Amino acid sequence: MKALSLWQPWASMLFLKDSAGEFLKWAETRSWGTNYRGKLVIHAAKRPVDHWEIVGILDDLETAGADYRKLPLGAALGIVEVTNCQSMTPELITLQSERERRAGNWERGRVAIYFGKDRILFPEPILMRGSQGFWETPEGVIP
Repeated sequence: MKALSLWQPWASMLFLKDSAGEFLKWAETRSWGTNYRGKLVIHAAKRPVDHWEIVGILDDLETAGADYRKLPLGAALGIVEVTNCQSMTPELITLQSERERRAGNWERGRVAIYFGKDRILFPEPILMRGSQGFWETPEGVIP
C-alpha cells in the first residue's frame, strides 16, 4: 500500500479530533502535486521537529488531548484516503480554516493534498522505516 511520511505532530493531527469531533487536519501541503487518489498509509517520521516549529499549533494539540512529546515516531499510524490535490491560489487559501492554515505551509505555488473523513487509526503504531514522497509499505505489514 502507498504511504507518506510526515513529521510529528502533523502526522497525528490527521487522526486527532477536537472537542467538537472535527479532525485537526484535512490537508497536507507540499511543493509537489499528485494524481493519486485512494488509500494511503500515514507514517510518522523518525525525527521529530523542534518545539519552536510547532508553537502555533500547540493549542490545537491540547484541545485534542495530545502531548506532542509523546507522539509516536518512526511508525505507521493509520490509513486515510486521498480525495483531491489542488494548486494553491489566494481563493483556495482563504477557504481554509485558521487551524488548517496553521497546520500547513499555505504559500502560493504549493499544493494541498486533501483527505476524506473516513480514516482508520491503527490500534498501535506499526514500527517501520519511512521515505520521502510516496512509497510502498513492506508486503504484509499493514493490516
